[in-house]
Amino acid sequence: MEQRQPPPLRNPSRTMAKAAVAVLIGIAIAGFVLAGLKPRATVPGQTAAADATPEPSAPLTAAASVPVEDVPANHIIFVPASDRLSEAAAAKVVLLAEQAKKGHLRVAISSEVEARADRPEQMELARRRTVAVRQVLESNGVPLGTMQIVIHEVPTGVVAPTALNRLVVALQ
Repeated sequence: MEQRQPPPLRNPSRTMAKAAVAVLIGIAIAGFVLAGLKPRATVPGQTAAADATPEPSAPLTAAASVPVEDVPANHIIFVPASDRLSEAAAAKVVLLAEQAKKGHLRVAISSEVEARADRPEQMELARRRTVAVRQVLESNGVPLGTMQIVIHEVPTGVVAPTALNRLVVALQ
C-alpha cells in the first residue's frame, strides 16, 4: 500500500510577501483614483503654467463674442454666466419648436461644461439654461415627453470658450 505523504509545509515568508504585494497594489490603485479626483493645484513657488487655456473674459453681449453668421440655426447663444434667453435666441427656439411640431420630431437639448474647480456652478448654469430652452419649447407646443436634456462634461481646454455659452437643440 502506498503511504500518504503529508502536505508541504507553508512558508510564512512567502505568504507575507504575497500579502505585501497585494497591499501595495491596492495603495497604488487608490492613489491613481484619488489623483484623478483631486483638482490640480500649484506647488508653492511654482508658476501656474501647466494650464495654458486662458480664462475667458466676459463680453457685454453674446453678439460681441460670436458673429451671428457663424452660428448654426440650432445653436442657442447665451451671455456668459447668464441663463436668460435673448430675444433673438428665444425667436430661434420658437422656430425650432414649430419645426419639431410640424415634423413630429423628438428634441435633444445638449450643453457642455468643462471639468474645472467650479464644476458645480457650471453644471447648475447649464441646467438652468437647458430648462429655459425647454420651457420655451414646451410653451410653443412641443410635448415634454419628446424632449431630452444632455449635459456633457469635457476636459478643460478641449472646447472653445464661446462654445461653453451655447446650447445645441437637435431635432431627431
